[in-house]
Amino acid sequence: MSDRLLRLSVRCPCCGAPPRLRMPLAGYETVRGEPDDVVLTYECHVRKCGAIYEIRVHHFTEAT
Repeated sequence: MSDRLLRLSVRCPCCGAPPRLRMPLAGYETVRGEPDDVVLTYECHVRKCGAIYEIRVHHFTEAT
């Protein structure tokens, strides 16, 4: 099992900040489903933004 951390291929639709969500490679491999299935929702961490957006399967599969 690798402990390499990846970044999701999604940005806040309002301010463009990446989510502060990190998980080991093994966690990404457990995400399954159709590419547009919603895995979770995320509230932007940037002060004065706070936009809530969806993180989908394809954001995990396209992670770098």
